[in-house]
Amino acid sequence: MILSSLLEPVRRLRQRQTLGAAVLGMCIAHLGVGVFAIGASGVESYKIEKDVALKPGGNFTIAGYDFKFITAGDVRGPNYDAVQAVVEVRRGGRLITTLLPQKRHFWVQQTDNSQAAISVGWARDLFVAMGNPLGADAWSMRIQYKPLVRYIWLGAIIMAFGGLLAATDRRYRIKVPATAPEKTAPPDAEPQPGPA
Repeated sequence: MILSSLLEPVRRLRQRQTLGAAVLGMCIAHLGVGVFAIGASGVESYKIEKDVALKPGGNFTIAGYDFKFITAGDVRGPNYDAVQAVVEVRRGGRLITTLLPQKRHFWVQQTDNSQAAISVGWARDLFVAMGNPLGADAWSMRIQYKPLVRYIWLGAIIMAFGGLLAATDRRYRIKVPATAPEKTAPPDAEPQPGPA
């Protein structure tokens, strides 16, 4: 789809035809559809999601990223208490990021909620969410690796830009004068007699 969206402008330029905003916008919008399709299919085909039990000091490797559970401690928010974990993410021994997922308890609603921690990148997103305590300092954690998520948003932005560019084509801004319809007598009307 991406390659075919590039063929039309190339063909027009080779034939020395004008490349209007409508054609260029259409090609850019179709390019965005292709980028969106790459992102959506990449996420659905290659995402990895695991539920694991970890204690402080424990680690789990997923898609080449090593998630190490360092510690967990109590924190207080404006309307909740929480247990916050510190999870270091390394790749090849190099620290990529430190994630701080929380398990929150809201005072008024008396409900528990998991606040996931996310590391965003152009090639992938990494998620860590805390589940329930399992005893003996162990916690249930959900770890996710999602590749190409940014391409979904990038494709949507490209599509919107292509649509806006196409809308600026001068053909859509030319005012066509309205013509008044001719008045004709109904077919069953009798002819009026003229002056004698």
